[in-house]
Amino acid sequence: MKCPHCKKVPYPAKDENGKPIWKNILRIDFGMVLFVAVVLFAAWGYKHDIAECKEIIENPTDYCEPVCESIENQINTIEPQENYSLNFFNKKETEGGS
Repeated sequence: MKCPHCKKVPYPAKDENGKPIWKNILRIDFGMVLFVAVVLFAAWGYKHDIAECKEIIENPTDYCEPVCESIENQINTIEPQENYSLNFFNKKETEGGS
C-alpha cells in the first residue's frame, strides 16, 4: 500500500518488479529536444572557435602576413608632407607681421 501523501510519477523508470521500462526512459518531449540541440550547438561553436585559435597559434605568420602587407601598402602610399607644422596660431602671427 502506497503512502497517501506520495505523488504519482507520470512516467516511472521502473515497474513494480524493478525492471526498467524503456518506453518511459526513452520518452522525449520538446523541451528535451531543445535542450539537446542547444548543448550540441554550444559544443560545436566552442570546438569551431578553439580550432580557429589553435590555427592562429600554430601558424602566426600565415595569419599576420596579409594584414602586414596591407599595412605596408598603406604606409607606402602616404606621401610625406613638406610643410608640416604644429603651429596652432594664425598665419599672420607666425609670419612675423604684427
